[in-house]
Amino acid sequence: MIKKYLTALSFILFAQAISLQAQEYNGAIGIRMGYGWGVSGKYFFNGGRNSNGHALEALLRYGYHGVVFTQPGINATVLYEKHFPLGRTRNWSFIVGAGPGMGFGKKGNVRTFAFGVAPIIGVDVLIKRFPINFSVDYKPTFFVDKVLKTAGSKFVFSYYELALSMRYAFTNGGGRRRR
Repeated sequence: MIKKYLTALSFILFAQAISLQAQEYNGAIGIRMGYGWGVSGKYFFNGGRNSNGHALEALLRYGYHGVVFTQPGINATVLYEKHFPLGRTRNWSFIVGAGPGMGFGKKGNVRTFAFGVAPIIGVDVLIKRFPINFSVDYKPTFFVDKVLKTAGSKFVFSYYELALSMRYAFTNGGGRRRR
């Protein structure tokens, strides 16, 4: 059953790669791998990454604000990002941004809620021949943890937020044709 789905997905990605005409993308969706695994979705305003470089990225991951095995939970973050083109091919860009995040987690019998802010810095690349986007980024997070059912809270800094994202890129179809 899984082989059928993987074969179908491979065929769709191959067919899309053959018809890819643009070197920029409007949005992307995929996976984010770091200290927590999750889903990453990105949307560019006003035409795409190379038009003005303004984007929103939504992250939803398993893993509270720490290693999955020590603090299971869920975390959601929305980031405003600015992409600056690197080089003449414009397939590479430098990312800077920030946004709010919140999460629920558990460590032992203690359940916590966290709210915070996360700056982000990284590099983003679109593979020309395939509609695949990769990014490597560092996203430290400043959280205030609130232990549920008590009056206590504490400040937490998650400094180990280095991640690799791999996404399927949705192109605008308006780029130069390859011959």
